[in-house]
Amino acid sequence: MTPIGAMPVVGAEWTDDGERRERRGLKHRSKKAVRLVPIPPMLVAVLRWQLSNHAPASDGRIVYDGPSERPIQSHVYRAVWRRARTAALSEAEQVSQVAGRPYDLRHFNASTLIMAGVDVGQVARRLGHPIYTLMTTYAHWIDTGEDQANAMIQVLLNVEEAKPLTSQNAGHGPSTGQRFNAVPIPA
Repeated sequence: MTPIGAMPVVGAEWTDDGERRERRGLKHRSKKAVRLVPIPPMLVAVLRWQLSNHAPASDGRIVYDGPSERPIQSHVYRAVWRRARTAALSEAEQVSQVAGRPYDLRHFNASTLIMAGVDVGQVARRLGHPIYTLMTTYAHWIDTGEDQANAMIQVLLNVEEAKPLTSQNAGHGPSTGQRFNAVPIPA
């Protein structure tokens, strides 16, 4: 996929022509910048289906409102999003902030890819960010994985049972001041 620009709703008072939407370059890029976005084969199939069944608008947009090719209005997106949340989420999730707005899917995608073990450089590239931005913006949403991280560290260190270090079992160096206790530390 190759996005070449954006057309956000910014409000008529913020545009030069008084329209609610304004054609812009990609966020934090020059107006002529093009960004290659790698997408999974499943999404390629969905986009191909869309394009084989619905011609793009004259300006290249693949989603638009009817023969006039108008951009889809924000209230339509919100109404469809509410219906989708109701259909997809449990009652507890519906009253939470989970997927409260379509943009939250970006956070879900980023954190899911990181949790799946996708290289963070690749995740950052797909989102169009440097790794620093990826980790400061999206990684903090991940609140699981502590047990998995501990297991990976244990495998890395090849430790079956941790014991306190003492002068008796260290072989050299000063005493740590800890008494040796033969009771294993629970994992």
